[in-house]
Formats: sequence, structure tokens, C-alpha cells
Amino acid sequence: MKKTIALAALLLAGNTLWAGSGDKPLELKDVNLQAIKSAEVPELKLSPAPVGPVTPDNAKHAVLYATDGTVISIDYSIEHGSTGYEARPVTVSVSNKAFTNRNRVRVVLVNYYDQGGYSGEEMDRSQIGLAYGGGTRYVGRDSKGLVLTLGLMGKNYTFKQVVTVEVDGNLLTNAQTNSRNFPLKMTCK
Repeated sequence: MKKTIALAALLLAGNTLWAGSGDKPLELKDVNLQAIKSAEVPELKLSPAPVGPVTPDNAKHAVLYATDGTVISIDYSIEHGSTGYEARPVTVSVSNKAFTNRNRVRVVLVNYYDQGGYSGEEMDRSQIGLAYGGGTRYVGRDSKGLVLTLGLMGKNYTFKQVVTVEVDGNLLTNAQTNSRNFPLKMTCK
């Protein structure tokens, strides 16, 4: 049911991603869905990292870099559900040597079907408002989590993610692709 609603929302939204920003919606106009559907998603080298009370066997860590020197760290632990694997919780840390305790940092994490019949279509999204974590770092957590694999009616589905980061109303640019999207492939292995 959830994926049907997400698919309908994507079709109705056209080529614009939406995320709440304070009292009014934030329209992310520079997000190109066609580019996301055909984008090569690099496999990131994942290594165990502590995320709350988890064991090293199910903890994962990924790092993304922006052109302005901002470092985006994503930590998650793997849970096995009745229909597949999920990343829960997802903790995001964004740091830059220029940050102070007065910045506003938001992260939008969108989960797309990678394989299994709906490739390129959105499954779900999370907006994470980050809080000042001391020094030059902001942190936030999404306890809802993301589906990484799904097995339904004899089909197996996998997913890829796209991260968008906004600092003080400005979208960051990916150092590798020079776009405002940070492709990510969260894995369960």
C-alpha cells in the first residue's frame, strides 16, 4: 500500500521534489528525476560504525562530500523484517569548519526502486532537520528508517537513495557530480 501511495505521489508531483521547510514547503526545483533514474550510483565502501546500541555486524557507515568542504556522514543499522531488510535508525551528521551554532541544516533522503519492476520510481522520503551537535557539526536521526530490500509476490526489489542537503536555505553541490543530488546505495551486507 505504501509503495502505491508513493508512486501516485511521484506521478502527481511531476519533476519536482517537495520537502517541508519551516511554515512553508521548500520546492527543490533542481532535482532532475530523469537523471536520477539513469544515474550510475557508485558503490560506497561501507564499514562498521557505532549508531546507538547496535552490534558491529549490523552497523554501516557512508560518507559524501560537497564542493564547499562539507562532509555528510550517514550511519545506519540493518534490521531484518518479515519481507526484507531495512536501515533503521538512519543518523546523519553534517560538518563544515565554517559552521557555528546558528546554521539551519536539513537533509532530504529519498528512497528509489533500483530493481524489480519500478526502477527509478520513488518508494518514500524522509526529511531530517539537524540540530547543532557542538563544534562544527549538526546531527539528526530518522527512526522510521528506509527499506533496502523487499520480497513480495515472488519478486525481489532493491533500492537506491538520493540525499539532498540544505544549509541556511542553500542546497549543497556534490563534489563528484557537480549536481545537487548525492547518490547513495545503502546495502544490507
